[in-house]
Amino acid sequence: MVQDSEFRRRLSAAEMYLRRCDPSLGNLMSRFGRCGLSPTSETYFQSLVASIIGQQLSKKAATTIRNRVWSLLGSPAEIQPRCFLGVSIDDLRLAGVSGAKAKYVLDLANTVSSNEAFFDGLDSLEDYQVTQYLTQLNGVGIWTAQMFLIFSLGRLDVCASSDVGLRRGLKILLKRDYDIGEDEFEQLTRKWSPYRSIASWYLWRLLD
Repeated sequence: MVQDSEFRRRLSAAEMYLRRCDPSLGNLMSRFGRCGLSPTSETYFQSLVASIIGQQLSKKAATTIRNRVWSLLGSPAEIQPRCFLGVSIDDLRLAGVSGAKAKYVLDLANTVSSNEAFFDGLDSLEDYQVTQYLTQLNGVGIWTAQMFLIFSLGRLDVCASSDVGLRRGLKILLKRDYDIGEDEFEQLTRKWSPYRSIASWYLWRLLD
C-alpha cells in the first residue's frame, strides 16, 4: 500500500501538471481546492467488498448500504473474510445489497478465506495485471478493478472510461450538448496522463 507522505508528494506534482496542461481543468481545481484522494485505511478485502456493493449506485447510496453491512458484521476494523462465513444472502439483502452482489461478496469472502495470500504482491503489479487478476473473481469487472486501483493502490493514472459519472462530468466541464462515449472520453482525457485519477476526482466533485 502506498505511504501517505509519498502519495501527498505525488499529488502535489500531479496538480501542478494538470493546471499547466488544461486550463479548463485548472479552473475546476481552483473551484474545489486540494484533491481529497488519499490512501484508504481499509484492507484490500474491505475495499473490494465496498466496490462490489457500490456498483451502479450513487456515492450516498453505496455508503449507506456499506455501513449497514459493516454494522451487520461488527466493527469495521474487525471485518475479515471469515466474518462473512456465517452470513447468508438473505442477511445481506436485508442490509440493502442486491441478491447478485450478495452472492459475489460471499464468493469473494470464501475465496480469500481459503487463500490468505490472495492479495499479496498486488502493489508490485502493473495496472493491467491487477485488472486481469481481480476480474477473474465473480462480480468484479473492469470498473470495480479500476476503483480498486485508484482508492486502494493509489494509482494516479487510471482512465475509468466506463464510469458514467465521469463521462457526465466531462460533458459538463466541456459544455458539450451530447453524451460522451467511452472511446471519446479516453481520447479527450489522454492529455491528463499520467494523472488521470486525480482529474477524475475533480470530475466526480463537479457532479456532487
